[in-house]
Amino acid sequence: MKDSPRKTAAQIGAAVTALALALVGANAIIVRARRAADAETIAMVPPHRDLTDADRLRIGRGIEQTMGAVLRGPDLDQRLSRAVGRPVSSVADRRAAGRELSARGLSRLTAAQLDEVYALRLELAERSTAVCAGMWSGRIADGEVMAALARLAPPRMTRWFELSMEGIRIALSPGFSTPPEDGAAIDQIVSRARDATQGADRERFLRVIDRGAEALPLEGCATLKEIYRAAAQADPALRERFFRAMARP
Repeated sequence: MKDSPRKTAAQIGAAVTALALALVGANAIIVRARRAADAETIAMVPPHRDLTDADRLRIGRGIEQTMGAVLRGPDLDQRLSRAVGRPVSSVADRRAAGRELSARGLSRLTAAQLDEVYALRLELAERSTAVCAGMWSGRIADGEVMAALARLAPPRMTRWFELSMEGIRIALSPGFSTPPEDGAAIDQIVSRARDATQGADRERFLRVIDRGAEALPLEGCATLKEIYRAAAQADPALRERFFRAMARP
């Protein structure tokens, strides 16, 4: 005997309810997994007063998308440890190793890529006095760089990570070596930047060059921008030599 329409409807209703509950449970699991993954991505980016968790998540996803191919794998820490010559086992260790290897590898980028790197550095310097001064002194916090990157247009931020990743890839490749020092190229560009200044600006420029990394932050920042602009106006061969020399760790 066939079930009555009422009983059939009740069975269908119960089945639909069970399916809905199952889907709710599955969605809850997916949401929890996504939140856990997001938290791990956010942790990749150092905190900063000007960065929200949403900013850090966006930056972290950019890092994952551009650097994932190299920064994944069970042997990552071993490869990084061999490359930098010290143990690498934590997020902070990996961040420091990645920064160091990227700096090494930049010196072997193509001339066109070097132009991009230094155009991006000038953009960051324009957006953050702390980053600009840190580029001059060599003392800069990761969080400051990330906060400045967050102010770039998304394609520019992505390109920064792509070029940084290319530097890491090159530095991890067998037989990698940095190019020989080219102090003459640096001297020529610095002289051009100096000659483009006058009066008080010339005095400040000479003072910063004399004091080096110990120059006042704002003065160091202004001098760095002038040197980068002088490099941008140099002929391509000298510009490449200068950027390659500056990229040496």
